Parts: sequence; C-alpha cells; structure tokens
Amino acid sequence: MMLHHAHPGSRVRRVPKRVAVGRLAMALAVSAWLLAGAVRASAQRMPARPAGEVGSLILQIVASGTHRPQRWPLLRDVTRDLQALYAPAGGAPRWSRGGQPTPAAIGVVRELATIEARGLAPADYDAAALTTAAAGPLPTAMAQADFDVTLTVATIRALRALQYGRVSAAAVHAHLHFTHEPYDVVTALRAMTQSTAPSLQFDQTEPPHLHYRLLKSALARYRALARDTTLLPLALTPTLRPDAVDAGIPRLRRLLVALGDLPLTTQRTGAVDSLRYDSVLVSGVQHFQHRHGFVEDGIIGPATRARLRGPVAARIAQIELSLERWRWLPHILSDPPPVIVNVPAFRAHAFTTNSDREADLVSMDVVVGKAFRHRTPVFSATMRYVIFSPYWDVPPSIARKELLPLAYRDAGYLARNDFEIVRTNGTVLGTSAAAVAAVDAGTARIRQKPGATNALGGVKFVFPNEFNVYLHDTPAQSVFRQARRDASHGCIRLAEPARLARFLLRDQPGWDSTAVANAMTLSEPRQVTLTRPVPVHIVYATAVAREDGDVYFYADIYGHDRTLAALLATGYPYANSRR
Repeated sequence: MMLHHAHPGSRVRRVPKRVAVGRLAMALAVSAWLLAGAVRASAQRMPARPAGEVGSLILQIVASGTHRPQRWPLLRDVTRDLQALYAPAGGAPRWSRGGQPTPAAIGVVRELATIEARGLAPADYDAAALTTAAAGPLPTAMAQADFDVTLTVATIRALRALQYGRVSAAAVHAHLHFTHEPYDVVTALRAMTQSTAPSLQFDQTEPPHLHYRLLKSALARYRALARDTTLLPLALTPTLRPDAVDAGIPRLRRLLVALGDLPLTTQRTGAVDSLRYDSVLVSGVQHFQHRHGFVEDGIIGPATRARLRGPVAARIAQIELSLERWRWLPHILSDPPPVIVNVPAFRAHAFTTNSDREADLVSMDVVVGKAFRHRTPVFSATMRYVIFSPYWDVPPSIARKELLPLAYRDAGYLARNDFEIVRTNGTVLGTSAAAVAAVDAGTARIRQKPGATNALGGVKFVFPNEFNVYLHDTPAQSVFRQARRDASHGCIRLAEPARLARFLLRDQPGWDSTAVANAMTLSEPRQVTLTRPVPVHIVYATAVAREDGDVYFYADIYGHDRTLAALLATGYPYANSRR
C-alpha cells in the first residue's frame, strides 16, 4: 500500500503497513484533542444552546416569569433559582428523558402528593396535576416543558417552605427576627434530580428539633381522627356533671380514648356501654380540659362541650400554624442557648443545650399581657443583666391612668405602697402634692422601692428593647393558679424567678441558692451583668406536642393565628416570603 506520493524521478520508499496505521492513529488522536480544546474554549465564550425544542420552551417560560398551568403562576419568588438551574444547560429538562418522567421525578411527585404530613398543602404544589403527568409519557415538547417547570417550581417552593417557612416571621411579628444558616436550594434540587430517595432530602430540610417532629406526629394522629366517623358528631346535654346519665356517654368514652385522655384499657374493660358519667370519664375530661387550657373541674359546661364537639379541622389548623412557626427558628440554636417564652401557652423555657428535649429545659409558668389592652409583644432581644431587688419605674401610661387618680384622691396612697417620686436627674421628691403635680406635668416619674410590695418582686431580667418589656418576679402569686394567665401590663411574670436566676448565673462564681435568695431581699438594687448574653425569643404557638404523647391546644388570645392564616391564604408568591 502506497501512503506517500513519489515525486517524478525520485526513488520510492515503501512504508510498512503497521507503522503507517500507528502514525495515522496518532494524528487522529492529536486532532481530536485539539478539537475538544477548541470546543471547550468556545463553550466558555458562548452561552449554552437550547437543548432542542423542550429546552427552548423551558427557557421561554423562565424568561416570561409566569407559568399559567400552575396554581400559583407568578414565578418571581423562584425566578433566580430557575435561571441558575436551567440557563447553564440551555434549558435541558431535569425531570424527563425521551418524553418519560424519570424515577427521581416520580419519587418527588409522590412526596409532594403526601406533603400534608409535613403540614403543607399538596394543592399549593400542584401535586394532583403532577401525579397525573408522572403516570404516563409526556407526548409533546410543551407537555415535557410544562412538567419540568411545574415540578421544579413546586420542589423549590416546598423545600424552602420546610427550611424557613412560607412567610417570614417578620411578616406576622415585625420585631421577631432569627438568623438562619444559608441554604442552597438549587444545589439541593440538582441532587434530587439524581436521587432515588427524595424523602431524605425533604427530611433533612425540615427543622431537626424534637418538638417539631412530635408536632408532625400529632398532625398525623389528628388527621386520622378527622377520618373516623365513629367519634363525631358528639351529642351531649348542655351541662354534664359527674354521675349524670347521658345517651352520648359511649361516644364520649370512645372520643377520649382516641384523643389520649383515657387509657385504651378503659375501652376494653368495665361497662363500656354505660350511660353514666362516672369518675373514670370525669378524670378523662379533666385531662382534656388541662390540655386545652380550661379549668379542670370535670364539668362539661359550654366551653368544654363546644371544644369536645368542635371540628377536628380546627385543631389540625392550629398544629399546621404552629409547625410554620417552628420553621422560623434556626435549625441550630444559638450559643449560648436561648430563653423562649410561648405567650399563649403561658410558659417560659430556658434551654440548657442546643437540644429541645424536655429534660434539657428549665421550664416554668408565666403571666403575660392582657389580651385587649396590654398585649405582650412578640419579638427577639438579648438578655444582658439581672437586677436583684429592683426599683419599679412606673411607665408613664400606668402612672397617668392608674396611680395619679389614686394619689389625687388619697394623699397617702403612694407612700403606703412604697412609691416615691423622682425627678429626671435622680432627685427624690417624696410623695407630696407638689411632687404629684410634677409627675402630672411630666417633669418627674413614679417608682416603687424594693420590698415585699414591689410589683417586680425580688428580681427582674433585662433584655433591652423598645417595648420596655422584661421578665420579673411578682408578689401576686395567686394568678398562677389560673388556667388563663393574660393579666399583666405587657411584661412577663415568672412563677419561679429564683430558679431562672440561678440557672442564668450558674457559670458565675458565688451565685448559689442562698446568694440568690439573699439578693432578692436587699433594700437597694443590685445589678449583675451576664458574662454571656442570652438570646430571648418571645414567640406564639397555640399547639404544643409533649414527649409523653399529649398535645396541648391554647386560645389564640391575641389573634396572631388569624393573621398568619390570612397571610398563608394569599398563596405564592408570598409578599413577605423569605429567600
């Protein structure tokens, strides 16, 4: 075989065939390497070409900012994510191959169809339409583009909702702010397009807190109750007292067992068909009343009867709203861990670690602001110091509306109750008529001296804020015996203030139980600065699941649940959604 042409008159040299083939292969390899390098360089200079007709359609949808097939068609909340996902690949579909949904797509669609188990609504993520589309081939390029964009948008929104919540905390409570860890939803989505276990990605996106998971379990229980037609409706006489007889007793017994207020053995033993409201049932009703924040008298009066007969859907809604509020919290709690006050539950919790196990909490009852005139604000701040035996500097509004009228009617009222009047420069004026007039004129203020009658008791915990709200002791202990404890002017009274003081000062030498008790009875205030300032979050959740399986429901005393529900009802893209 001749591989070189001979010049005229030249001597022809034959090249062995094996050598020629080797030289040709080397030449082809070099040419291919040079061509690949040129292609890579060109790809860096030029934008990616659309991946065929489907890719072109996907890019058009992303560029338009609207996708009409979806329930919530405006895409401004996810536009940047869509561009980051599709543009580099020229719009190549992520969820289908050759007109068939991928296994990853089918798995994600299944998760979206059951996302109500996580407290979200499948309809918000087009789960029904996606389920239908994922069941068969996607016959046209437009069908493939619609499926891909719809599934991508739904997944981004669902992941972000589970990570942060659908609306921000500040949209409901302007002064409630949390710092969140960064979350790259596009990277998470890319991983899901290749995943065979998308549920793990959803699980890892949700808050890791124990009480969030307990609340999810409670949601599943209450959804099952809603489907049980043997429990409701419940017919009872208007007021049912112990030992009374009522035809609705058997169904009441079944309901209390299903709710966990009576042990299951109650349904299996004894006179299950008895119509008598016996002592066992009374104890179950008292447990029910305790969980719902009612007086535990065992009498089924109007409030208890309405709650027993009330739709389970209302309790499900409370759980879903409380799950949304849990998502606002950072997944990793602060260092040092926070103090959290749940206003409608009338409870405070000091975290000893980043865990929210009940064994790791210092918990106590609290009194919060009156519902109609003196609401405790929902906000975040940082506790910086503790004041033992504090003065109570009476807020001007309380002085004007409550104390001054009393002082004018009774000249000795202020002195008898350990109040004194002080000028803005600190000069003590006493409680004379002239001093009272100075308060009225705005040139002096009223304060109450440390002592047994001081409204702040023996200690207050200060986290500077624009509302002048703080935690404090109180001499009025009887209010803690009430089921509903919205009774203050806005500050938060503690049932066990000495216990909280010991906990907060546990790392500072010299603050044992005796030292704290002594400091709470001084004649002059003593301020102690915390070596490590502690975050304080005043929050609002009307459903709480406990480790023992009980689920507590509280009244929406300030109407904040109604506000949150109204915001969520507006749908995507939420005006105040978190990116």
